[in-house]
Amino acid sequence: MPFKEAFPQIQDITVRVEESGKGVYEDFNILLYTIDNPPGEYIDCSNPLCYGGGFSIGQILRQMVRDKKNTF
Repeated sequence: MPFKEAFPQIQDITVRVEESGKGVYEDFNILLYTIDNPPGEYIDCSNPLCYGGGFSIGQILRQMVRDKKNTF
């Protein structure tokens, strides 16, 4: 389902994800998502040694919409 259909209440969004630590490529440690380049349901860990890591951005966004919060 496209982001705008899943979250019609969200007019604008900026999500910045910054990774650090061993195995994270320095040139690719910051991910930026916007309304034109929205995140998926889950943001994976980019470390090639990481298995099953990351977090559910969809869960966070649903909670923010439910609680009518603008920042998290």
